[in-house]
Amino acid sequence: MGNGILMKILFFSPHAGIWAHAFPEALIAESLKQRGHEIVYVTCEQSFEEFCTVMTAYGLTNSADSEKKQSVCQTCNQYKKIITDKFEFRNYSLKDHLDNSDYREIEMHLQAVNQENFSDFSLEGIEIGRLTLYQMLLEYKKNSLNFTPEEWERCLIDLKNTLVTYYAAKKILLQEKPDALVVYNSLYSVNHLLCKLAHKNKIMQYFLHAGGNLATRLETMILGENDGFQYYRHLLARWHDFKHVPCQEKLISKVNAHLLSVIQGATVFSYSQGVGIGQVDIHRFFGIKPSQKIILATMSSNDERFAASIVRAYNQSDSVLFATQFDWLKAIIEYVKHRSELFLIIRVHPREFPNRRDSVISQNYNQIQEVFSQLPSNVKINWPEDKISLYHLAQETDLCLNSWSSAGKELAALGIPVLLYSEELQVYPPDLNYVGETLCDYFSLFEQALRDGWDFERARKAYRWYAFEYFRTTLDISDSYKVKTQTFPRKVYQKCMRMVDTVALQKADCRQRAKNLASGGIINEIISNKKRSILDVLDANMLESTSFENETDYLKKYLNIVFKTLEINNTKKSLLLHNFQKYLTLSEKQHA
Repeated sequence: MGNGILMKILFFSPHAGIWAHAFPEALIAESLKQRGHEIVYVTCEQSFEEFCTVMTAYGLTNSADSEKKQSVCQTCNQYKKIITDKFEFRNYSLKDHLDNSDYREIEMHLQAVNQENFSDFSLEGIEIGRLTLYQMLLEYKKNSLNFTPEEWERCLIDLKNTLVTYYAAKKILLQEKPDALVVYNSLYSVNHLLCKLAHKNKIMQYFLHAGGNLATRLETMILGENDGFQYYRHLLARWHDFKHVPCQEKLISKVNAHLLSVIQGATVFSYSQGVGIGQVDIHRFFGIKPSQKIILATMSSNDERFAASIVRAYNQSDSVLFATQFDWLKAIIEYVKHRSELFLIIRVHPREFPNRRDSVISQNYNQIQEVFSQLPSNVKINWPEDKISLYHLAQETDLCLNSWSSAGKELAALGIPVLLYSEELQVYPPDLNYVGETLCDYFSLFEQALRDGWDFERARKAYRWYAFEYFRTTLDISDSYKVKTQTFPRKVYQKCMRMVDTVALQKADCRQRAKNLASGGIINEIISNKKRSILDVLDANMLESTSFENETDYLKKYLNIVFKTLEINNTKKSLLLHNFQKYLTLSEKQHA
């Protein structure tokens, strides 16, 4: 690996109160500092005291009382001080670069905007109004720019924060002239604004984000140029260079840990209930005849795409077969309604309703109810309040129809056929599924996928994708940040520690970090050589691998663990287990 050049790198870190973001970010910064780069660490220090992303993470809304907000600010400042002291970063806050004239201009802009012109508000060609809306649209699950009084108040607070960042950051960039900027999640409005300013000044911008593996999510990091949408486009483009590489056992074991975490609903990042909630007889619950094949249509939440489109991080092309999920579902319902041998279950995405992560009902809810008000007898809706896991459904599914939900790759990993209507919507490779991009092709592939049925090779390809997405292309920081299982004794211990010192656990993380981060070399390679991400460094020929035959044996072993977990509460063998066992029997006969 080349050493690259020594650089001045600005870390914009206004959300120190979210320790699970701030500490890994500091580890990345420290590893660069150890290789001779100059680190400038810019913080908030109550610049966003009216409301901010950290307050949201602590369960507050913009209508919370000032004492609760102040308490979050104090915690954030404490965490910031621990990081700047323990890591010895040169640091200052946004406030240090603002004067009275800046605040007067900020107030002038706030007085000038209204709901009609908000999204058009810009300064120096930067669409500040649009950038500001991202978190609010997500938190309130919006699919339009019509705001309630509470939502409008939040828009103005977020705009003020973005303007504070704008006026301070212009001075900071002029003063520091950094070679690169690093933020945690570049779509957060204040981070996004600074990235836009950096781009205007021809400064490289990188984002950090926790990896997607839910079993050990915080122990891996994504480091990429610009934003997550651009990163995933690059990731998908490189997949074709790596998809032929078999996975050794340790990788398959890690993928399995992730899948088991999702299946069991072990974290709040799994929207679906876990299979451990109890036995569910899908046929009896929905009134499905034993002779009917089950078609499962998995919807996605629309607000995330809407928010990304507003900030211009994502744009759906006009060539997509169905403009909306409702158009897609209407076409499917029309196709199956006269097919008595088929039964369609439409699964509404749990994010549309209150869930373990939030208590908000999406703006999409009324439209969903309207579209599904009258259905044929062989079509039923799986609402979130049914308390049925996706994986209860998966065990009896003959074919999954997917829009862009991650369910498409999860069910592919179980060997289940999945059909998409576009190659561009989902953030996983379309070649894990069937893809029909014209009406004729779509329903032709519908029939073909039903005939093809369960496939072990489909599971192999999905496991390889998970290994590529979550492990081969992320930064392993587990040598410095190991997230332990929260057992009852551990929770008691941690509570006692906090009673003695409110920041004892954060200090312990700092003490226990490795002297040198094992991933430091690759981090340095990316930043100092101005690579877009680890994808510009990876060589498929240099990856750890194994033989196709060994991979097959490992997959049989670990899929068996997954299927045993799925069957834990079943009183009869599922279709999924039947298909897997049938494959194993045939495989043994072929090798006898």
